[in-house]
Amino acid sequence: LDQIQLVEVFLAMLSTSCRKRPRVLKDKPRTVSKPQRLLAVARCCRDCGLRLSALEDALHQCSKAFDWPFPAETICSASASSGQCRLVRLGANTLRGTTLSRLAELWETIRETDLSHSLDLPSGERLANGSAWLLMALKGREVLGLLSAERIAGTSSACLDSSGSGMKQKSETDASKADIGQRTKPTLGVAVVWVRRRERRRGLATSLVDCLRRLNGGGSVAFSQPTELGFNFASSYSCRQHTGPLVYDPDWSDESK
Repeated sequence: LDQIQLVEVFLAMLSTSCRKRPRVLKDKPRTVSKPQRLLAVARCCRDCGLRLSALEDALHQCSKAFDWPFPAETICSASASSGQCRLVRLGANTLRGTTLSRLAELWETIRETDLSHSLDLPSGERLANGSAWLLMALKGREVLGLLSAERIAGTSSACLDSSGSGMKQKSETDASKADIGQRTKPTLGVAVVWVRRRERRRGLATSLVDCLRRLNGGGSVAFSQPTELGFNFASSYSCRQHTGPLVYDPDWSDESK
């Protein structure tokens, strides 16, 4: 009996020692997740210059206005920030149908964001007979720059603007009284020269005007109502012609299309 009791006691002790002890879970302090805060910062678009709020920036797609999927005559190449681009000439067929709608949209975008004045597109007739030009800088299908110019008639004249205001004197009589020795007869008039903001100060505008002069066989250049940046470019470019910045009024600024 004693042996049986001893065995039972031993088995009881063995079972007690082999029993798993329950794990005690320590309560960890719960971390309350804080809602993420969005930093709403207004910024200016690199392409069109518009000042955008955070919501407007998320929805802004101005690059669509600078897409040109239509064929055009390639004249030469020029340097851009991302490599070489093509300088193309737009003909009279551009002012028809879908291409006219896209060009008008692009023209309006440029006018609203960068120009201080409003000018119409040259007519298809003038593009066809070579008295006006529309040049475009393209990187693939992306528009990097645009130039609109015309051949100035022999009876037209331009004034040398040294004030930086970019405004032509209103009458030829007043201009001759101001300084008759500072009048010249340019053969080319640049109505609009525009380059996208990220491509500025890289020589693209100079390449567009040089291409225009090659198409015309040379000649001096005058500029129409330049903005502050445009006047700086006109002054820099005119130094190559050994003249001051010439300012003129386009003949077709008020003509109907």
